Amino acid sequence: MLTLVESKVEKVRAQRALQSRLERSWPRQEKRVVVWRPASRQITVHHKGRYWFGSVAPNDDDLTPRYWSPLGEYRANGTLQISVELNVPTSSNSRRVSGFFAKDTQTGQVYLMHDGGVGGGRKGVGQTAFLAWSDSKVVPVADIEGDVRLGIIVAPIDAKNTASDIARFLQRTIDFKAAVKRGEMNTPQARAAQRRFGNYFNEFSGRKRRGRIKEIECISRHGEIVSALQKWRQRTLKASEKFVKGRLH
Repeated sequence: MLTLVESKVEKVRAQRALQSRLERSWPRQEKRVVVWRPASRQITVHHKGRYWFGSVAPNDDDLTPRYWSPLGEYRANGTLQISVELNVPTSSNSRRVSGFFAKDTQTGQVYLMHDGGVGGGRKGVGQTAFLAWSDSKVVPVADIEGDVRLGIIVAPIDAKNTASDIARFLQRTIDFKAAVKRGEMNTPQARAAQRRFGNYFNEFSGRKRRGRIKEIECISRHGEIVSALQKWRQRTLKASEKFVKGRLH
């Protein structure tokens, strides 16, 4: 089971481990102007010729302090365009920010997560469209109160495959935006996929605590009940049918 990393200390430690791993994997470093409409900023970026990434420490004066971590396709000349941001807030886990960290309770491994909220300013670019188009596996992450946040596992924060996993996610966002530009999200099939984008995923079961008060702690069987329902229904499906789970289920 994955649980949300909630303390600022743990998030700073995870961010530093992730950044160090990427800097070792993408060792070339330079100052470049990164552009997003309608602004731009010069930052230090790291790359290995194909992709680039940057990481700017949070400004504690911001409404939602966060690590700003833009990524995109590298080019030697001109400005760099952002394809996706893997930002993680430090003082909260605000859902206004798409990135967060999660820990596997069995292995202790910490992962960089993303809720699929890909931006870009073009009509048709968004969370539901990206999740439907990419067919990404969405997994539940439980917070300390037992509430669940859904996300895509982007990469472990410090492993041999960290950079390649992040590059794979980055390329998926690049391909998605190209598909939107070609108009592929406007077909009836694409719109139907967006309405049912989520394949069935397991939900949380276990101890839940409301308001972080120990006296108000209970055992939740919600995930077990939903899982049992899924297994029962799966046995009755026809070959042409598929079991899916929408956002409101």
